[in-house]
Amino acid sequence: MRRGRAALPVLLALLGTVACATRAPAGADQQVQSAFGRYCALVLAMDHAGIAAMFSSDGEIVNAGQAPIRGPAAINAFLAGFADYRVLAYSADAPQTHVTGDYASLQSIYHEQVRLPDGNVVAVSGHLEALWRRSPRGRWYVTRMATRPL
Repeated sequence: MRRGRAALPVLLALLGTVACATRAPAGADQQVQSAFGRYCALVLAMDHAGIAAMFSSDGEIVNAGQAPIRGPAAINAFLAGFADYRVLAYSADAPQTHVTGDYASLQSIYHEQVRLPDGNVVAVSGHLEALWRRSPRGRWYVTRMATRPL
């Protein structure tokens, strides 16, 4: 199986955050929602280096059946292989965010269509969970992003 097809669920999950519906919680919830909004803007811009920079030094992308991709450099290298993919349509439930101290979780369900480099279009839906950690300077970083099909 070609790398593009084998890694497609990971890519689609990452691209699956593009709608990034937000609500107006206060405090740390709002900070995590804002960080998620920045992440979404980077996904829309296909800014792989920017996306990778949203992950903590030990951050990882985790998907069933695949080895985790750990650290911003590895995540950037992985994502750079998808420069020719394009999101055509996307919708998502409003993310649910839960914050406890310097840790947060964000969950959503996404539905999307993506044009593959060969011109084919695929539709995918799934659950997305992002775990976040606040740095001592107050910035939120993704420590783990995982998806699973509906």
